[in-house]
Amino acid sequence: MKFGVFCIFSLLVPLFNTINAHYELQAPPSRGFEDSLEPNPPCGGFNIVNSSLITNFPISQGIATANFFDGDGTLYFYFAPNINSTFISVSDAQKLVNPDIGQQVHVSVNLSKANAVVGSQGILQSVFNLSTGNGAWYQCADIKVTGDTRSSANNTQSSANNTQSSANNTLSNANNAQSSANIINALPNINVFVLLIWLFTYFVFLNRI
Repeated sequence: MKFGVFCIFSLLVPLFNTINAHYELQAPPSRGFEDSLEPNPPCGGFNIVNSSLITNFPISQGIATANFFDGDGTLYFYFAPNINSTFISVSDAQKLVNPDIGQQVHVSVNLSKANAVVGSQGILQSVFNLSTGNGAWYQCADIKVTGDTRSSANNTQSSANNTQSSANNTLSNANNAQSSANIINALPNINVFVLLIWLFTYFVFLNRI
């Protein structure tokens, strides 16, 4: 019996550690999070760069992910090059009402709204404004701004489409040239046919005279 209780307790400990915060910024990973410190701006008590967790993040097509454990409110994301700079909004509002424990939320992030530059490093700040008017919760992630991979794929597809379009135009021009050649080749036959009709009409006219 004691062994069974111990096993259950061992399984619950990681869960208790996970919900030690109201929410957890998962991707990019949070510098750190603690329930009692989350109300402290700008990074919920974790205001020093965590060099071991610097994560590549696309400049305009990023997706930030957070897990929620309680609280009603609205989630926002901001970006700044460092802790002493002004954080600028880089996402639309994401409203949550009575989230399930561990509910995952995905938010589109566009760092170009904050004039971020590819290759630079900065801070992605998540702010959850409580709807009850009891302040806000803060977490931050250290990121390195990268180019948009999906944009490159789209450019490649666009180039392929343009190449196909050029090939289609070339084929169309060739078909038009062939049609013109066919018409020209048919002209002698048309002239002979017209001549035969004229001769036939002439002889019929002579026979009637």
